[in-house]
Amino acid sequence: ETVGIGDVIRLNEYNELNRYSSTLPYDEGSLLIQRGKDMLMTGALSVHEAKAYYSSGRANPVREFESSLRLGQTEHGSYTIKLIAPITEELSVDSENEAKPKKQELLDVPTQPFSRRAVMKMVSGLNLLHEIGHESEKSGKYYFDPFINNIIKGVNANLCEAVSNWRHVSQFSPLNVSVSWSYLLESSNQMPTVEIEFPQNYMRFYKQASEDFRRRIEEKTTLYGFVKILQREQGEDAGIISLATLVDGSQRMVRMELNESDYQTALRSHKEDIFARVTG
Repeated sequence: ETVGIGDVIRLNEYNELNRYSSTLPYDEGSLLIQRGKDMLMTGALSVHEAKAYYSSGRANPVREFESSLRLGQTEHGSYTIKLIAPITEELSVDSENEAKPKKQELLDVPTQPFSRRAVMKMVSGLNLLHEIGHESEKSGKYYFDPFINNIIKGVNANLCEAVSNWRHVSQFSPLNVSVSWSYLLESSNQMPTVEIEFPQNYMRFYKQASEDFRRRIEEKTTLYGFVKILQREQGEDAGIISLATLVDGSQRMVRMELNESDYQTALRSHKEDIFARVTG
């Protein structure tokens, strides 16, 4: 019934001392559902634009994918949650904005529905994370280069955080992820079975990588808003301003240091109460 709706993603977190327990602590269970969604959303965001990390902003196809996700029933034998990425008869739009039918017989990625491409990108990123974790554990050393070299293939800070769950736990746990491809697409017959198990020891590498992604990689951005606060030491040409703006849909005050020319522009913007645009 579920693969008749779309691709099915299963997540199973377990205690190594009691792998086949049919229960989980409540907080771990609710977080497991969120981790599954975060993995899928990372795949969707990577299809739209490959980046080192993502904020809460969403493009239209990504928002539509997020709202379409469904939750399936848990399964017997262990505590396994199921998420379903539906495949519908609607038209999908590729990167060149050309409408194409949802049902396709080919494995050519651009012809696949957006939801299938999102799941495939998630699987690509997870497979690479597993390989990197295995090599890191074997050598006993952490290297950031394998992570950063695979951004285009779906590896990023968000996926590392979803797999390791390091922001919410004091002790790492193993994680199993599997995917059943929906028969709604004939190309599913050619898709390999997916089952990826992340041992507890790999998680520390993903934690470090997610921190390095955010700390070491700068991304260009543009903010629009009004200059509200200006600060400059007496005799100094440069200064600091605070810009009232929107960041990912939320109102924020963003502080920034400006050189003399830009500070004068900000001062004029403040005096005349006109909109400012800042890129950096």
